[in-house]
Amino acid sequence: MKLKFYTVILSGSFLAAIALTQCSASKSNSMLRSLAQWSVLTYIQGDNNLDPFAYFNVKAMQKGVRATDQVHALVQWDRPNDNKTWRFRITPGGKIEDESLSSEMGYHPRQELVDSMQWVVNSYPALHYGLILWNHGSGVEDYSPGSRQKRRYYSKWLQLVGTSPDAQAERGVLYDDSQGTCLTNSEMSDALRDIKGIIGRNLDLLGMDACLMAMFEIAYEVKDFVDYFVASQELEPGEGWEYTSMFNALTTMPTITPAQLAKTIVTGYARYYRKRGDTADFTMSAFDLTQVTALDIALSRIITTLNEARKLDPIGVKSVVRKARAASLQMDVSEYIDMGTFFAELSKRFGDKGRDKEPAARKRLAYNKSTKVVRSALSSGLAQINNLIIGNATGPLRARARGVSIYYPSKGAIHSSYRQTAFAQNSNWLNFLKQYAE
Repeated sequence: MKLKFYTVILSGSFLAAIALTQCSASKSNSMLRSLAQWSVLTYIQGDNNLDPFAYFNVKAMQKGVRATDQVHALVQWDRPNDNKTWRFRITPGGKIEDESLSSEMGYHPRQELVDSMQWVVNSYPALHYGLILWNHGSGVEDYSPGSRQKRRYYSKWLQLVGTSPDAQAERGVLYDDSQGTCLTNSEMSDALRDIKGIIGRNLDLLGMDACLMAMFEIAYEVKDFVDYFVASQELEPGEGWEYTSMFNALTTMPTITPAQLAKTIVTGYARYYRKRGDTADFTMSAFDLTQVTALDIALSRIITTLNEARKLDPIGVKSVVRKARAASLQMDVSEYIDMGTFFAELSKRFGDKGRDKEPAARKRLAYNKSTKVVRSALSSGLAQINNLIIGNATGPLRARARGVSIYYPSKGAIHSSYRQTAFAQNSNWLNFLKQYAE
């Protein structure tokens, strides 16, 4: 990630004016708060089988927070069997209820998320805003209407009684068992657009304390509304993020930049699970979303050069691509593969040695020239992944992971929801999948 630094000199009267403007919409706060450095909202959709871990994480926040008026650690929380939406400000060792709602979350996930950030901006104005979505996550594929009772909530660490590993997967985030709803990826994008309108600029940091969300398609979906993004390529253990170290760092150094905070989250997560020692396939990565477009362009070039090489050796190139896909690191959901290992495996197989077979002699020189162009494009793609991912931590079973996954089913039909994603509609990746998937 390349950081952009701006020098801004703000007078005390100007800061006060900003604080007054941001706070004026709040009818519930009689006292005007000064402009803090950070306000971070952890949006806990705990109305599901993860409920016990919500209490665990809130206690971890309370342990990490230090006394300061420069950071607001906030929680919006939906609990099972509780017709209320709780709002808290986390304090050292405790929490203070603040503007809780008399109705529960889950009826209108998109609007509820927007309203929660409106509360944060009105009541806790800050220079920087962070939002963490806490719940189950299932990556880029969205659920199919009518299949809401067939969620795939199982994992290596957490088995939901009554479900089967063979149950049909639903995709999205913020699953609510009482209402039978979730926030789809397209709804998330719409919500973040509205939140950007409330703040007046991009959200500084978006975190996903949820499984499988560190995907290029998700990054592409939110890139116009968020600066930094933190998520896991793999399933997360039930304990999720390590909030103690995160809020300790934030409240002891309130001027921490969004990039530094994103890296701190990754580092703390890795330290926690390495110390625990029983989760060998953890992943966590931090994205600089200003680099998404550059990687999209690099991927487009890779596809173009592959298609040119395929004109010279249709069978051989298709075979090479499929073998590279088979050798790539895939996540618990097998359609999700690590983008970096796919590029690396392709580059290896387009070397001067190891091709499936030599093309006809008359095409050999042209083909060899073409493979060099492919390798150059792949090298650029790997470099762009390094620019995109500014923090990456893995357990030993996922040591090859470069920090970002992409959808690539090796067999079977492309999920119907994938065609509706912004990335599928705006890139040539969907056509690539149609050509190279088995």
